Amino acid sequence: MLTSFAASERGLTAFALVSVAAPSAALALFIGKFGVNVIFSDEWEMVPLYQSMVRSKLSLAELFAQHNEHRIFFPRLLMLLLERLSSFNVIAEMYFSWLLVTATVGLVFLIYLRDSGVWNLKVITYFWPISLLMLSFRQEEAVLWGFECQIYLTVFCVVASVFLLDGAARRTRFLPVSIIAGVIASYSFLLGLVVWPAGALQTALSTGDFGSRVRRLFVWVISGGLVSGAYLNGFSVPTNAGISHSPLRIAEYGLAFIGAPFTFELAYFSAAIACVLIIIASIAFIQGFKGGVIRANSVWISLMFFVCLSAVVTAIGRSGLGAAEALNSRYTPISCLGVVGLYSFAISASKHYNGMGRRFSVNALLTLFLLALIVSTGAGWHIGQRTSAERQIAVHVLQDYDREAGAPIVKYLYPNASFVREWAPFLEANRLSVFSRSNDTTAPEQNATTKPMFGKINEPMRMGPNTNVSMSSVTMPTFVLNSRAYGQDKL
Repeated sequence: MLTSFAASERGLTAFALVSVAAPSAALALFIGKFGVNVIFSDEWEMVPLYQSMVRSKLSLAELFAQHNEHRIFFPRLLMLLLERLSSFNVIAEMYFSWLLVTATVGLVFLIYLRDSGVWNLKVITYFWPISLLMLSFRQEEAVLWGFECQIYLTVFCVVASVFLLDGAARRTRFLPVSIIAGVIASYSFLLGLVVWPAGALQTALSTGDFGSRVRRLFVWVISGGLVSGAYLNGFSVPTNAGISHSPLRIAEYGLAFIGAPFTFELAYFSAAIACVLIIIASIAFIQGFKGGVIRANSVWISLMFFVCLSAVVTAIGRSGLGAAEALNSRYTPISCLGVVGLYSFAISASKHYNGMGRRFSVNALLTLFLLALIVSTGAGWHIGQRTSAERQIAVHVLQDYDREAGAPIVKYLYPNASFVREWAPFLEANRLSVFSRSNDTTAPEQNATTKPMFGKINEPMRMGPNTNVSMSSVTMPTFVLNSRAYGQDKL
């Protein structure tokens, strides 16, 4: 009887683990279904860097240069590598984002299991909402835009940093690795800099010897100061920044940022959800304080603080564009960390609090998770369909760049049509992006003079809409990750 029960428990646990992994598989299928290989919006700014790279003229200054308010040094390196290997197939970057967010969920799972202290069906089942939230279709546009891998790299490195910083309380060798993760986060997206104050709070709250905490805190703060100083050296405020000096607009934007994982539209609804989250957090903190588990949950508190401070920073710089901009799906992977931190902290607090309403915070958050699942699945799929349709139009616009008017280029590719017309011949000459062989719709006899895809990259003879080019290509064989020839799709 006991043997049968144990076998049943193991089977249920295995099923729970599969259920936790299922959202990752669903997100991969989402990319496979709606991902389109076409350079879109800010991705165009990678084309000159790609040319510099293949001509061995890429400089550190180009990699370190500002992109709006961000210094995306590490994402640029990784995107250039992926573009080189995939003939500038941006679907490679989409799957890289998927790998990063899946790895982030894996790290959160490790922290969650360590804090739980046990491995059983109940513990794994309670983690399932975290997996559903972090891998939901709410991040539809972010995951379908390869350039946004910078956000996912930042989120992964933030979680890795706090995870390693927590481990440094027991093994000091984790501290330098945690600092390295913080550096990568900082030079992937502006909000990555927030990891330094968040990590400082985590270190101050952590358990262990007081003297050891002070030493770790000193090293962490000095490191953060040096990294932030280097970041701000030569920094200029972008001309398109939506800075607002209205406290009301900043507050509305910040609240909408925090509540964004639970809605696609209606900034005031997202702000209202954020207010509910603040009430839930207040109750959870009261329970945690009475249960004496504040220090034991320094990692989750650090993640909550990271998101709150990120909301403030983003609100100051973007609230002039309107609170609705806070609902942009590129912020969703960041906002989710705060909800995950609150949920995990609430679970811990409820275990050590014996008063009335001990499960209130957890049950309230589970209700919001259910709301997010309902909203994100249907709406996210619909937006994915719309995004895919627009990108497939963009494929044809780019393939016909020399005959297209400026308006379609601006609408579907990049705000500067002249920039597209300047660099599209380079892509075509070297069979990159939509001009790669997998997207080729030209009859075989028309390509009879095309040279093999090996050797030095050639430049078009002149940059312009009527450029005549000779074909050759890259120094290594190319492979393409898209599952269908998008150039052959009929609109």
